[in-house]
Amino acid sequence: MRLASILMRLPHTLLVTSLALAAAALPVESSSVELLVLTPDNFNETTSHGVWFIEYFSPYCRHCQKFAPTWTELAEENQKSENPGIRLAQVNCAVHGDLCRENGVDGYPQMNVYKYGKYMETFNQVRDPAIIRKFLSEHAEPPLASAAPAVPTTTAAIQPAQTHVSYDTILPPVSDRLLNPTGTVLSLNEKTFFDTISHGHVFVKFFAPWCGHCKKLAPSWTELARHMKDKLTIAEVNCEDHGALCRTQDVSGYPMLFYYSGNKKDSKTEYTGSRKLEQLKAFAEKLIGPPVQELKPEDLDRVINEHPVVYLLLHPASDAKALEMVVENSKILFGSPPIYVSSSPRLFQHFSLDSSRPYLLALKDNDSGVPVTIYEFHWSTAADDKEILRHWLLSNRLPISMELDSDTFQEVMNAPNKPLVVIAATSEANLPEIIERLKDVAKRWRANKGATNVVFTWMNSDKWTKWLKSIILRQRPVWWKDSAFSG
Repeated sequence: MRLASILMRLPHTLLVTSLALAAAALPVESSSVELLVLTPDNFNETTSHGVWFIEYFSPYCRHCQKFAPTWTELAEENQKSENPGIRLAQVNCAVHGDLCRENGVDGYPQMNVYKYGKYMETFNQVRDPAIIRKFLSEHAEPPLASAAPAVPTTTAAIQPAQTHVSYDTILPPVSDRLLNPTGTVLSLNEKTFFDTISHGHVFVKFFAPWCGHCKKLAPSWTELARHMKDKLTIAEVNCEDHGALCRTQDVSGYPMLFYYSGNKKDSKTEYTGSRKLEQLKAFAEKLIGPPVQELKPEDLDRVINEHPVVYLLLHPASDAKALEMVVENSKILFGSPPIYVSSSPRLFQHFSLDSSRPYLLALKDNDSGVPVTIYEFHWSTAADDKEILRHWLLSNRLPISMELDSDTFQEVMNAPNKPLVVIAATSEANLPEIIERLKDVAKRWRANKGATNVVFTWMNSDKWTKWLKSIILRQRPVWWKDSAFSG
């Protein structure tokens, strides 16, 4: 009665929220199978007998929610098997956080293998049902010699050939930590910097108080932090007060903007794009988006028309190795260009490719028919594969024809593949006609030469006259006369 009277006095909106949160904290359940959820009282005793595969989850984690049907399916198969050699259970980290921390849980969902009470391994592969079944079979104890052989029903070996991959269950989360809860810029120093970036997903501004460009950027940086509340950590370091720290990060001018995806050696990338608020917001939004997106065959033309460059990974449904590799290395792109993935036989057929092998295609300039270039996976040494793929991703991210302005200049001129940049500068009145001619030249160049290391650009000379004069003084550009774009 006391609880009922307290609830009756709560505001209706707060009451609904309270009940919703209480329900979300309950273990994941299914009408067809009772999932085993362990607590600190029975965890050690339970896992000390045999082999156990434990899922650590939080009911508030969207990736756990997406994975829940897969876990329920696996648990049901496991319970129906007379002698599976490995058992499945869960731990709710929202309720038993101390138990999760004791077992080294640093993200959700995390799945560990225990053998007679001893931790053996963490599952670090994509969360695809067939891959998990194979993992379970590899860690399961063999049946007793005296036991009658069980009829296999759920092993990966007897699964029907896959024709589709459930990408929602296998793509890694951007972050399961609560980021930027106050929507304010986080000031870092020597004591807080390295711990903050170790968790990743931090966008940092290095500045000096006397710097004019820094003063101009400050309001936008504050607004960016407000915009990315609960989504991305926006931080800053005052290099006047913390010069030694800035030197460790190779800060050579002000302001400098770096994105940190973690504490690994290759996790820091400089942002050299526009410092206008809208461009900063667009960049930050890409950071929190999924590393890859599924592409359905019927959406191919629409996606290609929406983006000047699209990467498309085609891979056999039964082989997620290429997908894992692309996802792991996609962070260097910050969502530009977007990466789409598919295992559809229709798309393999559309591009006349062997459906038993994976391919990564670069599709440019709204052409969905012929890729500009194709990356083929050869699986040599892991280090070599990673470096070759990363170079390919960075070298093919520019379209063949594009506008050159203050927002794109650094991206084009500092491209890692050092392309030949053709600049067509014309007055605003003539710009529409020149753009069409230039795109046609670029298309014919690609068809005849097959070269991908050339970027054809156009500029509004009325707007950028002063900049163009500085280019002429500093470099020796090759200028094309207007007649070069005719017929």
